[in-house]
Amino acid sequence: MTTQLPSFFRLSQEIRAMIYDLVLEPVEFSNLYTAKTAYTPETCPLLYVHWMITEELQARLYKNHAIVIPFQEPSEYVISNRTFAQHINNTTRRMKMRTNKIIVEMVQTKEARYPDNTLDRNGIRKNEGDFWIDIEAGGDFPRRVVHELLWMRQDLPAVRTIKFVLWEGEWSMYSGGWTEPLQRLLDNWGELNIEVEINLFDYEDPDAFDGGMNFIQVWYHHCEPIERISFSANDFHWDDHKFGDYSGWEIEPRCFDSEYWEEMDPDERRVLLASGEPGDLVYLGEVECRPLFVKTYMDRAGEN
Repeated sequence: MTTQLPSFFRLSQEIRAMIYDLVLEPVEFSNLYTAKTAYTPETCPLLYVHWMITEELQARLYKNHAIVIPFQEPSEYVISNRTFAQHINNTTRRMKMRTNKIIVEMVQTKEARYPDNTLDRNGIRKNEGDFWIDIEAGGDFPRRVVHELLWMRQDLPAVRTIKFVLWEGEWSMYSGGWTEPLQRLLDNWGELNIEVEINLFDYEDPDAFDGGMNFIQVWYHHCEPIERISFSANDFHWDDHKFGDYSGWEIEPRCFDSEYWEEMDPDERRVLLASGEPGDLVYLGEVECRPLFVKTYMDRAGEN
């Protein structure tokens, strides 16, 4: 709809800017698979009222905007050999030019299964329990995702952060298959920072202080010395999360190391030990993380 709005444009630029600040809702993220623009007539009607308003609003669009690539059941992506990078061609030029972050959101809620006729390199039928090991989908999935992200790089010149969000589910979350692809991403995308976030439910380390490392420790010790990669792990109560309470706690990844306790200030150690067992989690603070476009699900029936 195009109309004459002479009275509105008699207002000073400062007043119009105040009106835009009040009316224009920022769009923080868009789904790569479905969004052509982040600002539709439904989400931003003001943008479609008059061409002069449209022009004035251009500089306000896509500030701190992220494109989200959701993987609901990443096993299906692996098995089907489908791709996602081509969807960037469906988005507007302004979205591509101004988006500064990519979020890769992942959850596997069903047991991953190979097609019945899938054979390994020795001609033996693949074992379902091996689906997410590093030499199978556990390595193939991150390698393919990074390959497609690098293909998209030329269309997203403003992107400086790629965040990988892994939700607990029916899959392996170890870092082994991710190590080489993430390094390749850093090597081939200048000025890029990578964030890795793992979200868990009622986490307990079954092998605390056994001399080995759980997957949180493995991720932390891999990422910590790399300047352009950050890692965080969060813990949530599933019974709260499933009803829409997305508050939780950030885990101190060093709490599983005996050295962490040995080097701690004695007074602080006494306080922590008084509140729980040495194998209990130590939290850095409260967080709130909600799934953006994936649906989380945990089957706790077999745990009782």
